[in-house]
Amino acid sequence: MAQEFKRGDRVTWRYGPPGGYGYEIPVAGVVEKVCPSRVQIRVARRSRSTGAYQQVTRTVDPARLSPRDKFVAEVDLEERRGIER
Repeated sequence: MAQEFKRGDRVTWRYGPPGGYGYEIPVAGVVEKVCPSRVQIRVARRSRSTGAYQQVTRTVDPARLSPRDKFVAEVDLEERRGIER
């Protein structure tokens, strides 16, 4: 049975780039929405022009996700804001 995710869960997405010959890149994310067959996650993407991180959403297969414990500042914004208060 697949892992059950809920909104706010920290996850690692195993991203396989097109033409990557089976190579997978671990990407830190946070679950935004859970649908019957897909999961929408928020990830940080670095802008090529400014070098700053931007928050983007991706809809992915839940089989490519695994739970994550480590804090990643670029993705875990809400939690970081809560700490700084």
